[in-house]
Amino acid sequence: MTVVRMPPAASTRVLVVAGDESANPIVRRALWDEGYEVFAAPLRQGLQVRQRPDLVVIDPAGLRGDALAPVREQWPRVPVIVIGADDPASVSRWLDMGADECVPHGFHPDEFAARVRAILRRRTTEQCRGQLAIGDVIIDLDGRRVSRAGEPVRLTGREWGILETLAEHPDAIVSHVEILEQAWSREEDGRPMFIRAHIFRLRRKLGLSADGLQTIHGVGYRLVLRSRGIRDQLDAAALDSQQRLKVSRARRAESLGLFSESRSRIGRTGSAARPSDA
Repeated sequence: MTVVRMPPAASTRVLVVAGDESANPIVRRALWDEGYEVFAAPLRQGLQVRQRPDLVVIDPAGLRGDALAPVREQWPRVPVIVIGADDPASVSRWLDMGADECVPHGFHPDEFAARVRAILRRRTTEQCRGQLAIGDVIIDLDGRRVSRAGEPVRLTGREWGILETLAEHPDAIVSHVEILEQAWSREEDGRPMFIRAHIFRLRRKLGLSADGLQTIHGVGYRLVLRSRGIRDQLDAAALDSQQRLKVSRARRAESLGLFSESRSRIGRTGSAARPSDA
């Protein structure tokens, strides 16, 4: 794998997947000039990078087979730019397959850099943290707070780091490596086995089952959302409350009807059984 040197201020990681590490020097130079940290690698090595990229650029030339599907499977929320879509049919095909942007051959470096900036801006805008709701658990990512049934939940720094990483990628598999990168410092010797105990404590504190906070054996973990946010949860609760009220009223009306009919029957039976005064 080739690591292109970068300015000290670089923080955005871009993975360039190509047939060989020396491919697309124009792409790498354009990215480096923007101050990004650039990694260039063939597909297999690229999927093994330790840190999750912020953007993936794929040049299908020289690659065997489909490179987009494995990248999408590995990082479902990372934007992908495909180079080499030179006609409308190719553009449509790549976009339908999951690419976020297509760039034709012969592009100008300035235009390519502008497309990269635009797609990263969209990604930043779409990453609205806000609050997530899982049953009666509210995760406030901006406020760094967690509550359960309205009561605050005290988490350790490590537990919050793990929960935050999972909550930032709801319903997606987050690998052991990604969790260790976010919740453990570079100086610490973090290992996948260390995560297991913290996951157990998070489930206990938040009242989550193994279905809500899933273990993907050999890969990582996934936080499954039953609803996407507080509004969805309140709407569902209101609807559920209305449905329960309707059922309750129907049952009450049914019970009153049965009670009235029963009294009527008892009255008729009593009249028939009462002895005559004659």
